[in-house]
Amino acid sequence: MLNNLRPDLCELIDLVRDEAGYRATLAARPDIKPEPSADAEYERKVLRIRQLRERWDLL
Repeated sequence: MLNNLRPDLCELIDLVRDEAGYRATLAARPDIKPEPSADAEYERKVLRIRQLRERWDLL
């Protein structure tokens, strides 16, 4: 089980870091509007974060 958990945790950490950076950038620069592709990528990452948290019961 731990061998399966490690790659998922690494992915989760990377996704959370990216998601937090995206939100921080938007908060710091409210005059900048993200492109639709950036919003879509953000939503994809948030969905994947939810999937990994649920998979490993990390809510």
